[in-house]
Amino acid sequence: DVYGMARLHQNAQVYIDAGLSSSRASFALEDEARATKPSALDYVKVEELFVKLDRLPYNLYVRAGRLAPTYGWRIPDHTSFVRRDLGFGETRSWFGVEAGINPNYPYANVAVFYQGVEGWPGDTNPPGVGVSASAGVRELGWQVGGSVHYLSILAGGRDLAVGPQWAVNLAPVVYLGELDFRTQLDGDGVRTTSLYAYHELQWLATRGLAVKLKYDWEDPSMLYVDDHLNRITLGADVSPYTFVEVEPQYRRTWRGGGAFASGGEQVGNEVLFMVHGWY
Repeated sequence: DVYGMARLHQNAQVYIDAGLSSSRASFALEDEARATKPSALDYVKVEELFVKLDRLPYNLYVRAGRLAPTYGWRIPDHTSFVRRDLGFGETRSWFGVEAGINPNYPYANVAVFYQGVEGWPGDTNPPGVGVSASAGVRELGWQVGGSVHYLSILAGGRDLAVGPQWAVNLAPVVYLGELDFRTQLDGDGVRTTSLYAYHELQWLATRGLAVKLKYDWEDPSMLYVDDHLNRITLGADVSPYTFVEVEPQYRRTWRGGGAFASGGEQVGNEVLFMVHGWY
């Protein structure tokens, strides 16, 4: 991903987030039944491209264009259950208008959107319309809020997600949490109800090094027993140089079992690296 921002006026800016996705994101290249191979453009994605009016009274802002959802904690790892599996992964963006306000400690925003534009680079979402909103209070040592998202798929089906988020700053330790409830109704009238949870502890060990312990939990369908997933992640946020951030992570995932991945069947054993540079 490459990001860019330019301020056109003291109250206006433009922003773009574009990049490349691997073939596995949208294509099964090993499938010989495909009539044609994807072109180079098929690997390009434009996640965000919008104009924003900001620095208005009471920290009011309005932005319009290609937007990423404002829902829950937008953590860097979009493979987390509360991001990708909940429907807010790296390929989820829409065209819409969002307005928000943050006069001081309270905040709120609301967006209306359309998704699934054919031919837009990286848009693999089904066509649909919807609305999302978030609100809460951010104090100096804590914050609490909630988000709601509703999508009506034009071909049939509905998707509703709602849940609270919170944080506590006990420097040098910070705790983040999120719970989500999701209900989906497909075009045949079949309903699926899911639950998600996310917890993260950060410890600022020294300047430029924060150690992270994360716990993800997901029950993809409340109809079935022991299909839930537990994931424990140990990672770090390292800043070896100004404007450079490296996030190594090691994680294990279990299906079924008790709390905090005790018992169950191990289904994942992974190492991840994320690098972020800016100026």
